[in-house]
Amino acid sequence: MREFGDCIRNSELEDIRQAGCFYSWNNKRAGVEAVSKKLDRAMGNWGWFKDFNHVQAFFPTPGVSDHSPCILQLKMPCRSGPRPFKYINVWASHPDFLDVVRRVWALPVEGNPLEVVGRKLRMLKQVLKDFHKKHFNNLSMECTKINQLIDYQQTVLDGDPTNEEARNTEKKLLDQYHKASRKEEAVLKQKARINWLKLGDSNSAFFHKVVKLRQWTFFQRCMEHCGERGSKCHQIFFRD
Repeated sequence: MREFGDCIRNSELEDIRQAGCFYSWNNKRAGVEAVSKKLDRAMGNWGWFKDFNHVQAFFPTPGVSDHSPCILQLKMPCRSGPRPFKYINVWASHPDFLDVVRRVWALPVEGNPLEVVGRKLRMLKQVLKDFHKKHFNNLSMECTKINQLIDYQQTVLDGDPTNEEARNTEKKLLDQYHKASRKEEAVLKQKARINWLKLGDSNSAFFHKVVKLRQWTFFQRCMEHCGERGSKCHQIFFRD
């Protein structure tokens, strides 16, 4: 530790301004067995403070982990636009899904067999949109709301690590978060077309990156095949 301290002094490192939780680790226990520690810090030299004096080290609540990450945000994150409608496989996991499909498919429709199928599919599309809004609307927002409740409980625990009521509430919210995140992860898995990853590994950030990468790859294909006139874009768009 003495050599480490000498290294910090010789390198002229100082703590970056900190926000968020003071304790960066806890053992997730209550009562006299609760332990919370300040294990992490972010430091910079004079060159850092000269160019990034506006940056602060943010330690959010740990969420599902026992360790708070340290975030240094250098720029504002970009937000993507709305996604087009598509069939989501996770709908089939809802107990009412098959009943909804049966009710629509049992409706009388006139025309030849091909026309009947087409019209029923169009009718089913709108019903599934409403079904999605009712049961699966904005899964990311659902996880965010639960996570905000977890943040509050963990902020309370950061001030009083022995608070048993806050610890028990945190455990219940974590269970709700895991269930909601599995639904979100299933949707992201389908969008990213990754079949070799198992659900439950908390790969949400990875899936978001893969989906964006696929969009960029599609754009590059359009530029390579379509050129300036875009005569082949129709073939690329409808190609699987």
